Amino acid sequence: LLGGAVCLGKRNNCETRTAPYIEGRAYVGVSATLPEDNFFLAMVSELTFGGIIDLVADYVPGLGGVAIPPKLAESGVYPFAQDYKTRCAGLLGGYRNETTL
Repeated sequence: LLGGAVCLGKRNNCETRTAPYIEGRAYVGVSATLPEDNFFLAMVSELTFGGIIDLVADYVPGLGGVAIPPKLAESGVYPFAQDYKTRCAGLLGGYRNETTL
């Protein structure tokens, strides 16, 4: 088993998990005798275009306050929410039962 984590952002933001920061983790397991036990797992915190700009603005003077269209700023990778079944119901092709997700 081999793995690690990295956090990009100011130390306080990473420790308190307050924006702007980006956290990533990756783990890999390799078995020479049991190939079915091999795995790779990668995780990333919420990652949006606006969040990346905010993170970079902490380190590049004059970048703060850049006007970004709201839809572009909100685009990115989000974690599953607790209410994912409700939020994703329209994507299920009409099937709204427990076995769909």
